[in-house]
Amino acid sequence: MIKISKFFNQDGIEKMKKTLPLVPLRDMVLFPHITTSVFVGRDKSVKALSEAMAADKKIFLTTQKDPEVLKPNIQDIFQVGTEAKITQLLRLPDGTVKALVEGCARGKIVKLADEDGYLAVEYVPVVETPIPEAASEAATRTVFEAFEHYSNLSGVVSKSFFKGLEGLSDQESRYADTIASQLPFKAGEKQELLECSDIEKRFFLLLKLIQKETEVFSMSQKIKGRVKEQMEKLQKKHYLNEQMRAIKKEMGEDGESSEFFDLEKKNKEKKNVQGGGRGCPKGVGQA
Repeated sequence: MIKISKFFNQDGIEKMKKTLPLVPLRDMVLFPHITTSVFVGRDKSVKALSEAMAADKKIFLTTQKDPEVLKPNIQDIFQVGTEAKITQLLRLPDGTVKALVEGCARGKIVKLADEDGYLAVEYVPVVETPIPEAASEAATRTVFEAFEHYSNLSGVVSKSFFKGLEGLSDQESRYADTIASQLPFKAGEKQELLECSDIEKRFFLLLKLIQKETEVFSMSQKIKGRVKEQMEKLQKKHYLNEQMRAIKKEMGEDGESSEFFDLEKKNKEKKNVQGGGRGCPKGVGQA
């Protein structure tokens, strides 16, 4: 066993401590009460799923600090992760396993062990600091308004999601996590939210991230609008040029016709010069 840290007192740890197989996640963070699919391909992770299915279908999921690491050790994973329940397993033709998991609760790793072909962790539940009642309504309302504004701009959140969100207003921790799961935050930002056990501080952090994401989305839309406008101008100019070429061709002013008319013009000029020579001998003027 590799010891990570101590919390509270030794008796408290022993009473609260749990052990589960571990699956390290790449570039994703699972929040409690959120259901998602996880694709597992590494041998130790597949074995961890098998061990979990043979027991009570519980698994511990935590995010890798560097998704490129193939064989993560304790230094490569975040201490705070999520206890989850496996609801479905599907083995794909390429050998990868698709697991449908539902987050249950936050957990903080106490020890990591390399068992018989898979990783296992001992962890303790994360004790959350509740938000003061006076601040609860203000926090949920402010975050909701910011989230709704972003949703209206991006159009990526369904109306049914908002209906489901209404029933969570009295469960502040779950309310914040549910909103966070719907936003395209970076994995590091979601991990920061997962690690924030003080619910009031989590709301402040969530609001800050939503506002940042809204600004980024608005700016990207402006840039896309400018690029689209420039492309439309170029396309319009090209279209007009093509129209002019077509009109000139119809009028006989295309390349071949123009060359023919130039030759005809030169021949006429030459005849005029020759004709003028016969009618007016050299040295004799005309009155």
